[in-house]
Formats: sequence, structure tokens, C-alpha cells
Amino acid sequence: MTREVVRLEADFGALLRLPLADADFRSSTFERHGQLVDAIEQQDPQTARRRVKEHVSDALERLADLHAAVQ
Repeated sequence: MTREVVRLEADFGALLRLPLADADFRSSTFERHGQLVDAIEQQDPQTARRRVKEHVSDALERLADLHAAVQ
């Protein structure tokens, strides 16, 4: 799994960081990371998993918006 994560980071990492140029996205990312940490601290894997999926989904949506804006 670690190899796959490293491969994905090499392939898509820079793209996934593009939305970080948006202050609102950075703020929501900070909040989501805090919620994820809380879920982990509470040993709540379902909530942690949901938070990660929401975060990745939001990042991909914003990336798609950026892509559409330059088309």
C-alpha cells in the first residue's frame, strides 16, 4: 500500500495541491484535518474514513473546477 501511495503522490500530488492556492479551501482543509484527528483520537474509524473521503472528494471537485476554468 505504501508503494501505491508514493506512486499516486508522484503522479497526482502536485495537482491535488493546486486548490491550496484558494484561502477558503485552505481554511476548510484545516478544519477537516482537525475533524479527522478528532475521529482518530476517539478511535472512530467510520467517522475518520468518512472525513477522508469528504476531504478527497472536495479536493477533486475543486481541482475539476480549476481545470474547467482554464479550458
